[in-house]
Parts: sequence; C-alpha cells; structure tokens
Amino acid sequence: MYIKKLFLQDFGNYHKREIELQKGINLIYGPNEAGKSTIRDFIIGMFYGIERQRGIAARTDDYVRREPFGANGYSGSLEVCRAGEDYLIDRVFQKEHRSCQVYQQKTGRKINLPDTQSLQGILLDLDKNGYTNTLCISSQGAAYKQELQEQLRQYLANVNVTKAGNLDLRDAYNYLQDQKKGLNRKGLEGELQGIRRELKDVRLEEGLEKLAAERTLWEERLLEASCQSGQTKEAGEVTGEKKQKEKQERSVWKLSEEEKKIID
Repeated sequence: MYIKKLFLQDFGNYHKREIELQKGINLIYGPNEAGKSTIRDFIIGMFYGIERQRGIAARTDDYVRREPFGANGYSGSLEVCRAGEDYLIDRVFQKEHRSCQVYQQKTGRKINLPDTQSLQGILLDLDKNGYTNTLCISSQGAAYKQELQEQLRQYLANVNVTKAGNLDLRDAYNYLQDQKKGLNRKGLEGELQGIRRELKDVRLEEGLEKLAAERTLWEERLLEASCQSGQTKEAGEVTGEKKQKEKQERSVWKLSEEEKKIID
C-alpha cells in the first residue's frame, strides 16, 4: 500500500491543503514549526483515528494539539492504493461528530468498518505502535531496539504462519487453549453424569430384587396358610386363620404397589 494524496480540510494550521505524493520515497521538508509533524500526525490520524484523552492528559494530547484554530471543522481525506485498487478515506475528528468512511474509488462502493477508529485489518496490517515505529517514524526516533525487534518478529511470524499480519498468534493460541479447557470440562461432566445414571440403575435393580424376594416369601406363607385352612378346625381357629390370611394378602398387595413405584 502507498499514499497517493492528502487533503487536510481542517487540521492544525492547515485549511483546505492538498498534497500529492508519488509511489516511492517522498521528502517533506521545511523550517521549524512549518507543519511537517502536523502532516505526519494527520496521516496517522487518518489510519488510526485520534482519541481524546481525559483529565489532565487531555490538555496536551494529539487531539488538542492538532485541533484547528478559527475553523468550524476538524476533518480531512486521504487517497491510498492497495493491491492495485484505489481507496478514499474520509474522516471527521470532532468528538461530537466523529466518523470514518472508506470507499473503493473505482466502484464507489462503501467498505463496511467494524471499528470507526482504526483501519487495521482493512487497509493496514500493522497496529498503530508498529506503524509509527517502522513506517512512520517521528523525529524523536523509533522505539527502543528491543521493543521494535519484538514487534517486527511478531509481525513476521504472523505473516509467515497465517498469511495475515493482523492475526496475532499469541492471541489465537490463548483462545484455543481456553476452548480446550472448556471441552475438557464438558467431557468430564458428561462422564460424571453417565456414572450417576449407571449407579441409579444399579440401585433400582437391587431394590427390585429385594422386593421380589420378599414377595416370594409372603406368597409361600400365604400358600401354607391356605393349605392349613382346608383342614377341619374349630370355629375360633378358622376365624383367626382367616384374619391372618387377609393380613398376608394385604402385605403382598403392598409389595406389588412398591414395585410399581420403583419401576415408574
């Protein structure tokens, strides 16, 4: 990707200023306070937006430093070429009306943006820190050597493995690890539920076997009582045996009802 044209509608000391650039190296020079850093901040702001800080930091942040004097607006546009296609970025920096639109110039199609601030992943692969430390270095110099090396190493690793610089391998790895832990927990919970079901079935079977044994015992006693009732006995004895028989029949009926409850 390379920048073709800048249009500073209202930005810093610039008002309706157009700057055309060529593919390759472009040199912007001038005396102190001529506006060189303002152009650099405009390019960064067009790609990544300009956040308004809070509290004391808001007095000297980039938003305040580049806010135009004596102008109603705070905006600009930028033309870039990426993979042979020309795009137009149109951005309003004002906090109350902040917006960003990207259009494909050949077709006029508007590009959907997930984030109205940063265009990383849309037109750029680098994040703001990587861009300002490698492709858009300020006069104060790049980041510390170790930090810059780490950013470049991570970027090259992402491009080599994922074929995209905006996909962070560490974030992807951490996400997959979290998903793995979640699957392991679900698997253990499923096994535990299965064991509980098996244990419940075993207890139910044991209860049924116990009730069946008791029922057989009472049926044998009932049969024995029935045989004895057929013999000639005195009226008092016959009456007592009849009551005992009724009691045993009620016991057998109760056991049958308990079996039905357990099965249900």
